[in-house]
Amino acid sequence: GIVPAGYRLLHDQTYNGCCACIGSLGLGLIPKLSVMQSADGFTFQLYEAGTVDAVWKGTDVRFSLQTLYPQGDGAQITVQSATPIEMELKLRVPTWSVETSCRINGELCEDVTDGYFRIRRVWNSGDTYASKAELIELNGKIAVKKGAIVMARDERFGESMDDAARVRTVNGEVQYQSITPTEFSAKEVLRLECEDGKFVHVCDYASAGDDWKDGKNKVTVWMSR
Repeated sequence: GIVPAGYRLLHDQTYNGCCACIGSLGLGLIPKLSVMQSADGFTFQLYEAGTVDAVWKGTDVRFSLQTLYPQGDGAQITVQSATPIEMELKLRVPTWSVETSCRINGELCEDVTDGYFRIRRVWNSGDTYASKAELIELNGKIAVKKGAIVMARDERFGESMDDAARVRTVNGEVQYQSITPTEFSAKEVLRLECEDGKFVHVCDYASAGDDWKDGKNKVTVWMSR
């Protein structure tokens, strides 16, 4: 009954039964898929906050992941080991990311392409990798996306929804601040700097327009430029 029952032995000697077909087991497999070890180093698939302890060629290594995903500016990975170690890190570039940047100890990496971005180097304890918001332009309008999260203007910020938003960019990067929302509850609010010195506020689309008490429910993703 091993095959009909769905029994499958995994590489770490744990196993799945027929319940591999149900969603609850899928959630249980997330930690196994998040960071995977290969002959060359480690592959990061899912950027979840936490720590991963492993051994690389006899040396203990810890990866600390700091992220508020799907909020925030991406993820930061800190590599910690007792001695410098040479290995390759493969970082999955999400398919939804139109423009992805990568920095090692603050220095911008080049040629970050779709699929997996490979970094082979000698890692010293404390080395960090981090990623960054983007402006989308279409049909004379603009929209702001942070990772997989679409941002939206909301009438409750007290700003005219018809005003143009000439969002300022420097070297292609949107100039903004993440702030604590005060007007209403939202998962994230960005204060966008505009070319004329003014500011426009946007929040995550899921939180936009969800308060029907005061009748101010106009929202928009696409803004005039």
